[in-house]
Amino acid sequence: MKKISRYYKKVAILILVFLFGFPTIGLATSINDTVKLPMKASVPCDKIWTVIFNEALNAETIVKDNIFIKDSKGIEINITLQLNEDKKSVQLIPSKKYSVGEKYTIYINSFIENGTGNKLLKNNLEMDFTVSSAVTDLPVVGTIVIIMIHCKSPMMPELKLMKHKAQ
Repeated sequence: MKKISRYYKKVAILILVFLFGFPTIGLATSINDTVKLPMKASVPCDKIWTVIFNEALNAETIVKDNIFIKDSKGIEINITLQLNEDKKSVQLIPSKKYSVGEKYTIYINSFIENGTGNKLLKNNLEMDFTVSSAVTDLPVVGTIVIIMIHCKSPMMPELKLMKHKAQ
């Protein structure tokens, strides 16, 4: 009888340790937090976004599962991802103009790798933007907004936002 009692005590202790000890450790290492970048307002409806990394990218990881745009209803927008010649930057080119007054979100997942197969981002990134009625003054080409991502810090990439009008 004492053997059974000891057995149940050990099982109960293991269950308590598992319930109260391990989940906090597991949660801390398994959740991939998302970093929200500052919102951009009054974006022209023909905006082309460029995301620049500080290392050459693995082209196989530049796919629509890793970089995409959704509208406020959660519907994914059809875009073309174009890896530039420098292999460090990606253009997000919408197939049609964004809807005026609509809110969109750019998603950049942490599964993007550099040329040697190492992940460049610790966290997923998101950036909201809203579309104004204005169209850029450049026909066809439009405005290019550049998001520079420098991945020196393992916790938070250094972010720089630049605006460049194509000539």
